[in-house]
Amino acid sequence: MPQVVQQAALTVDDRIDSDYFACDPPVIQDRVDRVRNAYNALCDTAARRREKLEESRRMHLFFATMSEELAWIRERMQLMTSEDTGRDLTSIHSLLTKQKVVCLILRSKLISFCQ
Repeated sequence: MPQVVQQAALTVDDRIDSDYFACDPPVIQDRVDRVRNAYNALCDTAARRREKLEESRRMHLFFATMSEELAWIRERMQLMTSEDTGRDLTSIHSLLTKQKVVCLILRSKLISFCQ
């Protein structure tokens, strides 16, 4: 509960305990109780909203990650379906190196995906 509400409640409690009554103590206590209840309801509502926002953030992050992965897969699919087999030993070596790199990345992605 915020400091202001707590301080007001303590002040009301002190006034009720003394002989000074600007208003009936039950009326004052009712108002204090309503403020406390309203504040608690606000805190509960804020907590539920935060949970929904966090869930929404996780969902959008998941979709963004999946979109990136699909784009990466499409790029690699073009590379893997290429009919280019090289024109000389240097280009063949380069293509084999790219092939090995893609296979290593695929393995690491598969391992991290399965965990």
